[in-house]
Amino acid sequence: MKSLSTIQALAKAAKIISAILFVCAIVGLCLCGAGILSLAFGVVSFQLGNTTVQGILPDVASVSDGTLYADLAQGMIACLVVIVLTAFAKHYFKQELADGNPFSHDGAQELMRLGILGTILPLVGELAAELVCALLKQMLPDVAADELNTAGWAAIGLAIIVMACLCEYGADLREGKRSFSKARLKKHKKAMRNEDFGKDLSMEDPLTQDPSVES
Repeated sequence: MKSLSTIQALAKAAKIISAILFVCAIVGLCLCGAGILSLAFGVVSFQLGNTTVQGILPDVASVSDGTLYADLAQGMIACLVVIVLTAFAKHYFKQELADGNPFSHDGAQELMRLGILGTILPLVGELAAELVCALLKQMLPDVAADELNTAGWAAIGLAIIVMACLCEYGADLREGKRSFSKARLKKHKKAMRNEDFGKDLSMEDPLTQDPSVES
């Protein structure tokens, strides 16, 4: 039971972390969108008091507009992927906490869906980022954005799929053990009823009640 309590505590912490990452990804998406709009309207720097973007990131001034467009677009795609994955992660941990343990069929299905999305969405996001960069290279000069590498994300998705299979197997074991216990209980009740029925017959049989009667 101590291990189960530890798992539930970790699930609560993971749910909170997923919610925080979800909010951070939304903020990042909005900031990337604002950056693209600022470039489109010719605003090359932000100023907060006496601090400018160039003061925070001195290398920004040497980066071309095409590269900034590509980097911000890739940031938006990455944030979208994180938003979707963290939303499904929150839903899974909510289901796991409601079930009280990770070995349930509903929880395993939710975890499997999260693993499939965690494998496919990063690859789709990487492909979308490459397409955006290719389009920007046709439209703008000097586009030299770094490639969005999501291979590590896909590997985590595959690991989650394996965990989902293990949870499904554990749910089958729990269900089989519960069915076995119910069968044993049913068999025990049937045996008790048969024993009680035999006692009732012996009490009603006059041959068993009168010891003087010879068989």
